[in-house]
Amino acid sequence: MRGGGLPPAHTGGQRAQEKRTADAAGSAAGSGDPKAARRRAERRAVRITAGATELEQRLADRLRGRRQAAGGRRQAAGGRRQAAGGRRQAAGG
Repeated sequence: MRGGGLPPAHTGGQRAQEKRTADAAGSAAGSGDPKAARRRAERRAVRITAGATELEQRLADRLRGRRQAAGGRRQAAGGRRQAAGGRRQAAGG
């Protein structure tokens, strides 16, 4: 595999990140065009906001999934307790 054993999808993302970092370093040197710098900053702010929103959604989905899984385990455990209690009553215990 490429990238020191990392899956190809990850290395592609890593390359994109490296390109963004290089682009940012190039723009830090300054193009001398304040309007272009403002446009870049606005696009960057939009990407950051979109990324933060996506992260919040993903975390909420994971939390919701874990809560549902935990609820299912609780219900299953409750059913086992009820069944055990019924066996005790039938046995006279």
